[in-house]
Amino acid sequence: MNTSRATAAVAVPITAFAVVYASRAAVAGWEPSWGWLFQAVIHIGELLAVVALAASGAAGGSRAARVGLAAAVAGQALLAAADPLRRTYGPATI
Repeated sequence: MNTSRATAAVAVPITAFAVVYASRAAVAGWEPSWGWLFQAVIHIGELLAVVALAASGAAGGSRAARVGLAAAVAGQALLAAADPLRRTYGPATI
C-alpha cells in the first residue's frame, strides 16, 4: 500500500465521522464539553485527506495547484491547533 492510499484510508473514516458528528450537533444543537477534541481530530482527518490528494498527484503539478494545496494544509493545521487552544483560553472576544 503506497503512502497516499494509506493516508486516504485513515482520512476517509475520520471524514465520515465528521459528517455524522456535525449532523448530530446541528440537529441536536448541543455539543459535549469535550467536543473540541472531536473537532481537532476531524481537522487532522481533513489534513490527511489534503496530504493524500497532494501525494497522489491528482491535483496536478501546476503552480496554482501547489499553492492551493499548501494553503489547504496550512489552514487545516491551524484549525487543528486552534481547537485545543480555544478550549484552554476560551473564545476570542473583541
